[in-house]
Amino acid sequence: GHVWAHGEPKRPVPEGQIPFARFDFKGGLKTTMAQTGELEFMADGQEPTIIFGDPVRCTGATDVVVEIDMTRDDEGPMQLFWNHAPGFVEERSIRRWYKDGKAHVELGFPVTSDTLYLRLDPMDGPGKVKLHDVKAYCLR
Repeated sequence: GHVWAHGEPKRPVPEGQIPFARFDFKGGLKTTMAQTGELEFMADGQEPTIIFGDPVRCTGATDVVVEIDMTRDDEGPMQLFWNHAPGFVEERSIRRWYKDGKAHVELGFPVTSDTLYLRLDPMDGPGKVKLHDVKAYCLR
């Protein structure tokens, strides 16, 4: 089933592990939670998107690093967006190409706000992805 964060209050989460239960999926994503606690999803449409349901609280941070451990069936681009408020633009994003199979992604960027909203586009089109772990670290 889908996991939706719409209509729930946004409450900042501390840095570290980002809980999968608060993710919001768009773009034809069908999700299942594996017994291992990993999140598996199959995208049947273009531009699959995962919006993190709660902002990350990074009081006094100058930069943030987001770590993602995942396995993908196909190679291709992945894009991470960030903003101090809901809504995302290309200017505040990082796009990288990854091979198929396991990938350990570390993306860092400067921030100017204590509250950080995140969005992950794990691929450009249809395919299968398994998220093992997502973490955010605030650098001061």
